[in-house]
Amino acid sequence: MNNSGKIISLLALFLLVTTLSGCGGGGSSSTNPTPDNGTTTPDNGNPGGSTDTNGSTDPTPADPEPTTTPPVYSGFNFSLSEGDFWEFSWDYYYQSYAQGSGTKTKNDSGKFWVVLGTPKTINGITAYAVDIYGDSSVTGETDDFAPRWTFLALADNVLLGSTNGLTLQTIFDAQAGKWAGGGFFTSISSDTLVTAGSGTINNDYLNQSAIKTGRSSSQSQCEYFPGVGNICGDESYNYTENEYFLGGIGPLGYYYYNTASYSGGGFYSSYQWKHNVGLTASSFNGDALPSGLLQPINGGETEPNDTITQAMPITYGSVITGQINVTDPGSTNDAITDYLFGLGDTEVRPLQDWYSITTIGLDPEVIEIQVDFSQHSGATDLDIFLLGDNGTHFWVASISDNEKDAKYSEAVTLTLTGFTTPTTYHLGIMAYSTPQPTTYTLTLQNQ
Repeated sequence: MNNSGKIISLLALFLLVTTLSGCGGGGSSSTNPTPDNGTTTPDNGNPGGSTDTNGSTDPTPADPEPTTTPPVYSGFNFSLSEGDFWEFSWDYYYQSYAQGSGTKTKNDSGKFWVVLGTPKTINGITAYAVDIYGDSSVTGETDDFAPRWTFLALADNVLLGSTNGLTLQTIFDAQAGKWAGGGFFTSISSDTLVTAGSGTINNDYLNQSAIKTGRSSSQSQCEYFPGVGNICGDESYNYTENEYFLGGIGPLGYYYYNTASYSGGGFYSSYQWKHNVGLTASSFNGDALPSGLLQPINGGETEPNDTITQAMPITYGSVITGQINVTDPGSTNDAITDYLFGLGDTEVRPLQDWYSITTIGLDPEVIEIQVDFSQHSGATDLDIFLLGDNGTHFWVASISDNEKDAKYSEAVTLTLTGFTTPTTYHLGIMAYSTPQPTTYTLTLQNQ
């Protein structure tokens, strides 16, 4: 082959090779290749994506963050604890008029405490027993402002109550802002929808913005008909009932107003009711429970309590078992000695057991004390005395002749009016005659 033929053959071979390399699937002919950035892709592809059957990789979106619906009313995610309390004051007004009989009016007022006691799990939720102290009921009436719940709980922004210790019902739902039934001071049927809204509670105890729930109804005695005029029936009424709640505290107060009138047959009568309840103190506000409302003592007498300065403190609801004997150490008291002298008993006797009682500041407040030793008989005789002003003022005593009366117990009741601050009183027990050491049961109540 001559040189020209060689040149032609080489040129043909060069063109063939060039063509084959440009059509191959294992390379790229881009004039601007993507630079190597130093990253390495694992053999199994991108771990943050998914690979389809064609070998391509798509990013997988991250799982969405869980969303929590905010409560309609904030401030109800706090916790309840044993010993928490709410103190409420209340007033009651009622007036009636009957044709031919005139007008009758009744007013009453009081104060009571809702105190949380021993916890109990109900439906998987920790609830607390409800103890009611003080005066919550209207004298001579069936009205009682204390809640009917025997247990209270707070979970997921919902205030819950139980009347049987087995099931829980919604009292106030701050999460949804509406619920069925409930009521803290009042009772609302479970088939009634309750919706919360903004409001203001304004009474003698507090004036502030709050969350309001309520119901109202009215009926006019007369209705106007065009072309005819007013046509009147025989009954009209105007009824409003509200409850108030506040974040961080819970129940705040209650308002009830009702007027009604009746007419017919030449007779007319009318009625009006107005009730107010308002929070006056609470552990959630940093207030302290009055000492007279601390946990009742159910146990034995704590010695020594032989003098008034050693008096054992007891609280309302306490039941104390004690023992006394004429030979026990004790102390005399001038106020009691003067009282007995006035009755003709000139012998100065000591009192062997002393207790102190601190009131809770109700007006009126009734202290009831009973000392029972009915397991004894014969010549056994105990006497009890209640003193004020650190033992200098005699209030009341029970000094019956137990053997003669064949009644082995003593009891006193003291009704205090005009005392609106907690005050300490002292109870002294005297072993007048004890042929043997005498066991007694002391009970302290507030009615």
